[in-house]
Amino acid sequence: MQNYFQEEPITKQIKDDYKRDRVAVVDHANTIKGCAALVEAYVVILCLSGKVSLVIDGKHYLVKTNDLIVCTPNTYIEEQKEQNSYECIGLVVAPEYFQKAIVLSSNVWNIKQELVNNPVICLSDAEAKMFTQYCNVIKVKLSREHRQHYKEGLSFLISAFICDFYDAMETRFSQNTPLEFSSAETIFGKFVQLINDTHPKRREVKFYAQQLCISPKYLSVICKRLTGNTASDLISEMVVKDIQNMLYLSDKSIKEIAVELGFDNLSFFGKFVKRELGMSPKALRHKKNEQ
Repeated sequence: MQNYFQEEPITKQIKDDYKRDRVAVVDHANTIKGCAALVEAYVVILCLSGKVSLVIDGKHYLVKTNDLIVCTPNTYIEEQKEQNSYECIGLVVAPEYFQKAIVLSSNVWNIKQELVNNPVICLSDAEAKMFTQYCNVIKVKLSREHRQHYKEGLSFLISAFICDFYDAMETRFSQNTPLEFSSAETIFGKFVQLINDTHPKRREVKFYAQQLCISPKYLSVICKRLTGNTASDLISEMVVKDIQNMLYLSDKSIKEIAVELGFDNLSFFGKFVKRELGMSPKALRHKKNEQ
C-alpha cells in the first residue's frame, strides 16, 4: 500500500502487522487523512463519527457516521483537502483471504462487482457495532504472543468476519437490478454455481468446461484473470471444504467419505488430502477431535 497513511508511527504499525500476518487494524482518528494511494489489499473502514470527503476511483463520496468504505485491490482512494474531523476503525486484509470466500456462494462474485460500483455503504447501528467488535478482537489477536495455533486462529477470525460481511452485503444487493456482466464474468458465475451444485464434486476442469461449452484452457484463463487462481485451484479448494466438513462433522469412516466424494480408491484420497491439507485424513480427524 503506497503512501496509504499519513502519520508515520501509525503507518509503521499497520505495515508491520500486514507484512507479518497479511492483515492489519486501522483504529486511529483521521487515519486516512491526506491519503492518496492505489491500494493493494482489501481496505474496509467504518466512519465512527464526523465526516470525510473522498474520491474513490474518480468518484466523489461524502462519508459520514456508520458509513463503511470498501476498497477492493487496485482501487485508487484520495482524501479531499477539507478540514473535516472524523474517527474511523477498519481492516486491511490481504486478497488471498477474500479469494477463499469464493467457496461461500456463487453470489460472491456478484457482490464484489456491486462493491466496485458502490464502495460506500451505510450500516445499521447493529452492523456497525459488530464490525467494530471484529476489529477490536482482531487487534487483540494481532498483539498476542504467537503460539502454536496463532495463524489458524487468526485465519478463522478473518473467515468469520468475511462470512458476516458477505451476508450483510448480500442482503443489500439481492434486491438490486441484476448487473450486466461481461461474457467472462457470466461464465465464471455459472462455473462457481455449477461446482456448488455438483455432488460429489468432479475434480476435472474438463468436466465443468464441457458443461459450459468452452475449452478447459479458456475456463482457466477466465478464473486466473478474475480471481488470481486457476480453475483447478478453485475446484480443489471447494473439494477440500467438503472433505473437511465430512471429516470434522460426520461419523462416516474415511473410506465412506472417499467413496461419497468420488475418489477412486482410499490411497488416492489420502494423497490428495495430505497434499492439500498437510496431513492424512486420519490425522486431521484426530487433531480436530483433540481441540
